[in-house]
Amino acid sequence: MFITEGICGLHGMAPLIVAEVGRTIARLKAAGQSIVLVEQNVRMALQVADHVYIIRSGVIVQEADARTLSDGDEMFRAYLG
Repeated sequence: MFITEGICGLHGMAPLIVAEVGRTIARLKAAGQSIVLVEQNVRMALQVADHVYIIRSGVIVQEADARTLSDGDEMFRAYLG
């Protein structure tokens, strides 16, 4: 499944909808569904991601296991913070 910008524009205006979208993606993942998620809401995306690719101008500039990233991580601050 490919989900692109599923919550674009909702982050500040509809936190309940954002949370529900995150829960739905987590349920799909738990059911074994493979998902490619393109999302600017980094915190929500990291909650459901296994692996992260950071793309700039169409080129992968970084990749990491999502479980290793946190707000204090250098790569997180440089590209996602």
